[in-house]
Amino acid sequence: MMVNCNCSPNVITYSTLIQGLCMQEMIGPAVDLFEKMTEQGIQPNAVTCGSIICGLCRNGEVDLALELQRMMRKWNCSPNVVTYTSVIHGFCSTGKLNQAMELFVEMYSRGILPNTVTLTVLLDSLCKDGRMKDACHVFEWMTKLGKEPDVVTYNSMINGFCKNYRLDEAIQLFYKMEQNGIKANQVTYSTLIAGLCRVGKVSTAGRLFDEIKSSGQPLGLIAYGALLDGLFKNHEFGKAIELFDSLEDNGCEADICMYTVLIDGLCKSGKLEYARKLFCELRNKGLVPNVMTYTVMINGLCRKGMSFEAEKLIAEMESNGCLPNAITYNTIILGFIHEQEVDKAIQFLHEMCEREHVPDTAVTSLLKNTLRWIN
Repeated sequence: MMVNCNCSPNVITYSTLIQGLCMQEMIGPAVDLFEKMTEQGIQPNAVTCGSIICGLCRNGEVDLALELQRMMRKWNCSPNVVTYTSVIHGFCSTGKLNQAMELFVEMYSRGILPNTVTLTVLLDSLCKDGRMKDACHVFEWMTKLGKEPDVVTYNSMINGFCKNYRLDEAIQLFYKMEQNGIKANQVTYSTLIAGLCRVGKVSTAGRLFDEIKSSGQPLGLIAYGALLDGLFKNHEFGKAIELFDSLEDNGCEADICMYTVLIDGLCKSGKLEYARKLFCELRNKGLVPNVMTYTVMINGLCRKGMSFEAEKLIAEMESNGCLPNAITYNTIILGFIHEQEVDKAIQFLHEMCEREHVPDTAVTSLLKNTLRWIN
């Protein structure tokens, strides 16, 4: 219509349209329009290039986005912190951390200072990949550049240290965070408590839990769940049940995830009947068991040699619209193998494969050995 009115579209017109298409995740049409624009001799500006680069990265086409960023100088517009951050984020999202780091170094060498988003994205990905040495370097750069780490940044670092079993450093960073006036949140608490429990430092986790409570900081269900799971795994059943019972007194209402942890812990501590009682009461409490709740109950029954009871539970979960997953099937198959009910185990193995779930190698190996022994 603009052309019919002898009014030619310019870079602003094209940029607005391209930006709109990218925001609607219509990357293909946006790229087509971008190409049409350049073919007509209209040079894109930083906004145009930034929109396309961001869109391509969100669409997983990071290499193409990087190629476009390299071409920006041809149009007399330089890459900026936004375009670099988009491509770095794209590489991080696709697991190409080496390329992300190379681009980060290139950005810095060109005098383009990263912002908090750039640093946090890179740092978080490095932590998740276990590259704590690189993550620590980025964290140091952050403070040198005057970009104060926020709670998200600290949480990434704490999570990275916990995942790599460097709990002392995680706790040090937690206290440093508080000294710097950064208020910890539920993610911080639950990450630390879960990390401590994972390495068997349940007493330390309990002390930290009490310390946080005493300071007046609210503790959510994730932190309670992490400690509850740790106490059960440490065979501190009395303390675990006491902790669960204290939920309501502390203004928390147990959800299905908390009940799942409790039922699992009770089953594994030999308190199957108590676990079954709680499981049967769930709907009266307005809670709907999910696939994990059913699976831990099925596991509890199978461990006690009650696989036929567990089979009834599978029928019940399906009638309630909750389909078994691979873990559920592996659990029931293992239960029937241990009871030498091989036909039942094979029946569930076939059903599992028909539903495109992959059985555990250990389960199929045990089934083969059982069949050989019987024959």
